[in-house]
Amino acid sequence: MEVTFLLGAGISARVVGLSTVQLTEQVLADREPRLGPDTTSERPRNRWLDEADDDEAQRRLLVERIPGYLRCLRDEIAQCGQLDEIEISYEDVHHAAAVVRDELLYHAGNPVAKPFIDGALKRCPMSPDACSLHWDLVREAPHYIRHTVGQLLAPRQFSTYDLDYLHMFSQAYEDDQVERIRVFTLNHDQVLETYCRQRGLVFFDGFTPDKEGLERLEPSSFETAPDRMHVVKLHGSTDWFLRNGGAGAVPREVVVKSQPDGPRDAGSLSRSAYFNAPEILVGTFNKPLEYLSEHFAGLAFRLAAWLRRASHIVVCGHSFRDVGVKACLADFANPSLQRRNVVVIDPQVEALERRPDIPPVLRQRWLPMAHGIEVTDWPSLKNALLHGRRWRMKQREGPPIAQRESGSDT
Repeated sequence: MEVTFLLGAGISARVVGLSTVQLTEQVLADREPRLGPDTTSERPRNRWLDEADDDEAQRRLLVERIPGYLRCLRDEIAQCGQLDEIEISYEDVHHAAAVVRDELLYHAGNPVAKPFIDGALKRCPMSPDACSLHWDLVREAPHYIRHTVGQLLAPRQFSTYDLDYLHMFSQAYEDDQVERIRVFTLNHDQVLETYCRQRGLVFFDGFTPDKEGLERLEPSSFETAPDRMHVVKLHGSTDWFLRNGGAGAVPREVVVKSQPDGPRDAGSLSRSAYFNAPEILVGTFNKPLEYLSEHFAGLAFRLAAWLRRASHIVVCGHSFRDVGVKACLADFANPSLQRRNVVVIDPQVEALERRPDIPPVLRQRWLPMAHGIEVTDWPSLKNALLHGRRWRMKQREGPPIAQRESGSDT
């Protein structure tokens, strides 16, 4: 038996302590961001790549100005889409910032973007003598968002008790009938990895050591890795950073594991001149395009390839907002393919089923479990996976009449 999971931010919110709304507030705020609601300690807003660099003053000026610029983008999004500010996330703002950057600096040629850019820049006037700051601000804003999110989601110490609500994965791992567990996660944090290490669950995450002793991402290695548990981080991670992986004048970018505040050397690379942003995929409608980029394409391919062979997938903590992932799930649920089920673990699963953006073909394959991951045990989930449609029909029928009348659940 093989088990495939797709995990979203909902499985980490319990311990990370920062919702998407709170992350957005921190990204757009001028003040120093907090680590979470349960701590009073402050973290410096930015960790500079090189404290001795001559551009230190420019960097500090960017940190002072970028949040205001991002708020201007948010306000323009709200006006164009007739949305409330609370509905706009940092990912929406990141997408807008990337569109403005690509149009103004790289002349992407998107005619639809011009009215939006004109409106946004009118909200964020620049003095004539601030031309260099203007272009730096436009270029660095997306990197600033990724850097700040990476800092806020950076690993923290969790006790075994803190992460015990993920017990479902330990139970599945200990089941001798389970030959392989494949976990595809959209999370940037390291909550699942921390839990696995605490519980002694050996997993493979696509990184292999190179000659220099660095762990390098090689998506193709998932095909031959013998480990029972694979963890594929489709949107990157807070500890993924770029490095020069080849000889010659033109560097070949590779992703290695590192710490955001660790020492840099001659092999380190960054897409930004000012911010040590991790390799995480942030955005909304642009995500399907980002899946084609060098580092994320191999990971997205693993999801599409494995779903072709799978008979089921367990979705937990995912909002079904990612267009690319939702398209993969819709293909998986193709009605011409038999015995394919999508188990959805979510306390609000009924509200999800009513959403108009969920493809009907996907809803037809749903096996809903209307509760959170913390009360989901492996035997119940395994029963749903093995019996599929019959399990769903039994759930709809409910307990026998005698039990319903007595109020007993046994």
